[in-house]
Amino acid sequence: QISFTATGHVQAVFFRSFTREKAQNLFLTGFVKNLPDGRTVVGEAQGSPENLDKLVQHLRLGPRGARVDELKYEEVVAKDGEEGGFEV
Repeated sequence: QISFTATGHVQAVFFRSFTREKAQNLFLTGFVKNLPDGRTVVGEAQGSPENLDKLVQHLRLGPRGARVDELKYEEVVAKDGEEGGFEV
């Protein structure tokens, strides 16, 4: 499982929907949400290491219209009950 933070022009550009779509296509579960600062999106994703790596590559680019100035991510320990779907 990874925890990630993307900063830049990542709100109001469908970054969360983009992340959910990529995660679902990679059979990952987790969540993504905007922070109130207007320039940060955070989330977690769980799945195979290979597919998590692919998600990170997608997050670096973001959707059309986004500008990812910085992407931070780290491995975290999965908690019980975090196996369902990908929430926005």
